[in-house]
Amino acid sequence: PANSSAEGSLDPSASNPVVDRDATSTSYRLSWDYAPEGSDTVDLSVLVYGEGLEITEDLVSDTRLDETRYDTWGIEVINRSSLSLGLPVDLVYGFEAFKDTQEGERDGAPRTAFPDAEATTTGIFAEATIDVSEKLDVIAGLRADFYERDANDPSFEDASEQFYSPRIGVSYRPDDNWQVYGNVARAFRAPTLAELYSTGLHFPGGFPIEFNQFGVPIAFAPNNFFVPNPDLKPEESTQFEIGARFENGGVFAPGDSLNVSTSIYYADVTNFIDLDVDVAAGTSFAENVLEAELWGFEAEAAYDAGQWFAGAGLSINRGQSDDGEWLGSIPQDKLTLSGGYRPTEAWEVGARATFAAAQDRVEDEADAADAYTTLDLFATFAPDSGPLAGDVIRFGIDNVTDELYRVYPNGMAQTGRTFKVSATFTF
Repeated sequence: PANSSAEGSLDPSASNPVVDRDATSTSYRLSWDYAPEGSDTVDLSVLVYGEGLEITEDLVSDTRLDETRYDTWGIEVINRSSLSLGLPVDLVYGFEAFKDTQEGERDGAPRTAFPDAEATTTGIFAEATIDVSEKLDVIAGLRADFYERDANDPSFEDASEQFYSPRIGVSYRPDDNWQVYGNVARAFRAPTLAELYSTGLHFPGGFPIEFNQFGVPIAFAPNNFFVPNPDLKPEESTQFEIGARFENGGVFAPGDSLNVSTSIYYADVTNFIDLDVDVAAGTSFAENVLEAELWGFEAEAAYDAGQWFAGAGLSINRGQSDDGEWLGSIPQDKLTLSGGYRPTEAWEVGARATFAAAQDRVEDEADAADAYTTLDLFATFAPDSGPLAGDVIRFGIDNVTDELYRVYPNGMAQTGRTFKVSATFTF
């Protein structure tokens, strides 16, 4: 129901109605690879993909029916060539084009606060990896993006942007197991249709935001609603990253493998798109921060002994605007631990625990998110023989303990205990 949240729930009212919500998500992927034997210049991959989300919200208290649809269709073509130009050079080049569309209706009529709109992005890219020596590679690349946005509403202006993103990096391998790398790149990100035109309830209010001297609540948050911002500008950034990877087999036992990676990054961003959540005013909207700094640390480790496996991941992210205020869209620090067992060659079972820290680096204390811990169970069946050979069937139970939590900056309570089954068939 729409009136559930991590902070609790409100009684149904005109401003916080009970809603029968149904969401259907679909995805499509069709790929084709062509690599003629003996060719150093043709190694072609073509991918056609699509994503769709349809949300139907039927208000229980009256006859209002809202329907929202998001669709993405795209194509990506990549070719790889190995050349000898005095030094060995590996080229990766191609193009990508995709279109995002959204449609919104209320009782069968267009929703003026959620206009029909579409955005088209076309990108052309090329990257060269130059083998300077057996241990040192230099990587240079360039991507050109062309972006167009069209809202089928005369009150919103169309937009057209183009941006060029160069990148240069180095990769050094002191031995067969270690890699140390660094990158400097320019990047461009156009605002999504959701950031431009989102409307509707973000999260219900009703929780206290102000107390008197005796600790008694004297003010309560109103319901919080998304507000469209069609004037958003694209983000532009300069990014720096350094990292290291370690890969080795036979570390503790014959046939095992150990993979460890770590990286730190820094980005100087112009027109960073941040989420402004004003609890007291009851509004949430995306806005441009003229100047922002992002930095963080990420690390992953995975050990596979054949019959059993274990892994861990850590992410720590920070972001501030030019006036020193914390950005409102930086996720919580998160640690993930996973492990599993393979009773047979076809079966794999395991568990994954996620520990998220509290997010209290916020401009308004009322926006802070509590720490949470979730546990997921999963199983995979992938036989090598029989009628299902080459196919994969996955089973899962997410949030086994039915934890009530929210992922910052999302104000809505996340899904409770969830049972999942999915299958991938190859033919």
